[in-house]
Amino acid sequence: MISNAMLETSDLRVLVVDDDAALRRMLNMVLADAGWEVLEAKDGVEAVAMLYSCPCRLVVLLDWKMPEMSGEEVLELVKANPELASRHAYVLITANAAAVTPQLTELLRDLCVPVVAKPFSLLDLLDTVEHQASRIGTEKAVS
Repeated sequence: MISNAMLETSDLRVLVVDDDAALRRMLNMVLADAGWEVLEAKDGVEAVAMLYSCPCRLVVLLDWKMPEMSGEEVLELVKANPELASRHAYVLITANAAAVTPQLTELLRDLCVPVVAKPFSLLDLLDTVEHQASRIGTEKAVS
C-alpha cells in the first residue's frame, strides 16, 4: 500500500537502524513490499552519518539499545540540531518499553517520537511509519 504522503514526496525513505541484521532484513522486506525505499544502518554511528549525508528525508526506525551509539544518544544529537529534528521523523523501537526513563520520555515528547514495543505488529509499525511520514511529507527538505 502506497500512501498519499509517499506519492507526494519521492524523496522520502525509511532508514532502519538496528544492530540485529536479521531484524533489519525482515523490516527491509516488509517496508519494500509496502512500497517504501529502505536504507539500513547497523548502529547509531552509521545512522548519524546517514542523517547528515542523505539528500532525502527519512523516517528513522531507531532501536533503543545498540553498541557504539544508542538510539537515545542519536535522539539527543538530533534534539541539538534543529535541521535534523525537522527534516527527518523518528520512531524508537525497544524490547523494554517499561524501562524508558523520565529523561528519555521528555526527549521523545520534545521530538514527537512514538515508541514501538517489540514484539510489534507489522501493520501497526507500517501505520506508525506512514503517520511519521505525513509529519514531514509536506514540508520542504532543508538543503
